[in-house]
Amino acid sequence: KKQETKYKIKKVILSITSIALVIIFIVSAIPTVKNERTITIASKDYSEQNILAYMVAEMIEEKTDITVEKKMDLGGTQVILPAIKSGDVDLYVEYMGVAYGEILGINGSEDSDTMFNKIKETFNDEYNLGVLPYTKFNNTYTLTVTKATAEKYNLKTLSDLAKVSGELKSGTGLEFLTREFAMPALTKEYGIKFKESIGVDGAIRYTALMNGEVDVIDAFSTDALVKKFDLVILEDDKTVFPSYQAFPVIRNETLEEYPEIAELINEVLSKLDNEKMMDLNFKVDVEQQNPEDVAREFLVSENLID
Repeated sequence: KKQETKYKIKKVILSITSIALVIIFIVSAIPTVKNERTITIASKDYSEQNILAYMVAEMIEEKTDITVEKKMDLGGTQVILPAIKSGDVDLYVEYMGVAYGEILGINGSEDSDTMFNKIKETFNDEYNLGVLPYTKFNNTYTLTVTKATAEKYNLKTLSDLAKVSGELKSGTGLEFLTREFAMPALTKEYGIKFKESIGVDGAIRYTALMNGEVDVIDAFSTDALVKKFDLVILEDDKTVFPSYQAFPVIRNETLEEYPEIAELINEVLSKLDNEKMMDLNFKVDVEQQNPEDVAREFLVSENLID
């Protein structure tokens, strides 16, 4: 009887084990249900782009049931534009000056609305891409000086600079020296002619400026190093430099499928101006904070998310 009981127990255990294996097999065979409401947001390969992409992604994920896949530091326009055209990316943030010059191939500049309307028409007709409203902040080219130089020569605008440029030495990027809308345009429109113009690329020009080796450098208007060194940006009072206001680029199919995201994106980007964008860049580039954390903190501070 003991042997018979052991046999029965063994049989029951085998039966339970078999049933368990069948259940595991059935469960494993069922495909994992994923949220099909997914978009991919990409950024170019520098801090400001990362911050903007994380802001938009965070806002969408907080306010909708859409899952956002992020492709950060994807590369320049020559990489990111083909990616969105092919469908590998659904959305990224571009700049008007880049779109106008590099993508549309138009030299020179016009007012922001004219540029934007031409970009919008071309992107839609040729690439089936939509564009959303552009930002208040304008990460365009500038000339900048130390506070001491600004006070010494009473400099507030590029017209002011033109009057004393013959006494000053400039240190600008090599590209800035030759691009039609940069130094050649400043010479033509303002009559700016420096005592000496030196080609200095990268952050080295900031060092040269602070060491007194040059008096004027080129910079971007939301550059963190302008804040770090407490420099004075000279106003482009004749609007020679083209607009580099940012605007989101989105696939038309994506916008049709998720129309609710347009308002959310505009709500985020409309909060930004030059000062705020520079402060955010400063946190990442100078203070070495994580761009995703910086983006989220900004959204919270602006009461956009909890």
